[in-house]
Amino acid sequence: MMIGVVIMLAESERLKRAPGFSEIREIALLSEALGFDSIWLYDHLLYEDKKGRRVGIWECWSILSALAAFTRRVELGTLVACNSFRNPALQAKMAHTVNEISAGRLVLGVGAGWDATPARWPLPTWSAWLTRICWAGNKRRNAAI
Repeated sequence: MMIGVVIMLAESERLKRAPGFSEIREIALLSEALGFDSIWLYDHLLYEDKKGRRVGIWECWSILSALAAFTRRVELGTLVACNSFRNPALQAKMAHTVNEISAGRLVLGVGAGWDATPARWPLPTWSAWLTRICWAGNKRRNAAI
């Protein structure tokens, strides 16, 4: 069994702000030191808190890139990369870059998203296909996209 940690990137009621990168990095390094197998980040444009308010959230791919450089063992993943947010070729290129920085530790979670608003956006039906093509073969494929 593998056990992972979700690091919240959104504003919290307790902090009255989103955690800073130094705090996120410390949580990630502590999670790795404690033996957790993976670290997961939400890929949202906005985040809805427990009271239903929309609050700010850090952009997950930038944070994933930085965590990839600071961590050594844990897998890093998205919960989930919404197909409607980005051009699929850009999404695949971003994922491939983070996978390179992390030495093959990226787990790419791709889906339709959580919010009804993005669900109404045009969904590129070929995005999952393109991502699979870009990731075909060895997990540590080093060819640039």
